[in-house]
Amino acid sequence: MIVLGKTVAEKVFSAHSGTDAYAGDFVEAEVDYVMANDITGAPAIEAFNSWAWSQ
Repeated sequence: MIVLGKTVAEKVFSAHSGTDAYAGDFVEAEVDYVMANDITGAPAIEAFNSWAWSQ
């Protein structure tokens, strides 16, 4: 069996989630920055804020 190293994304998610994350895993991670595009960013942020504060 060939074992390959982790991808950059797997390393970042592993570091920020405190787990040994691999492709296909669901993780809960602390984020440093969030990027959004011009068209869908604003509605997504509004939806998140309305959901987050109702919990």
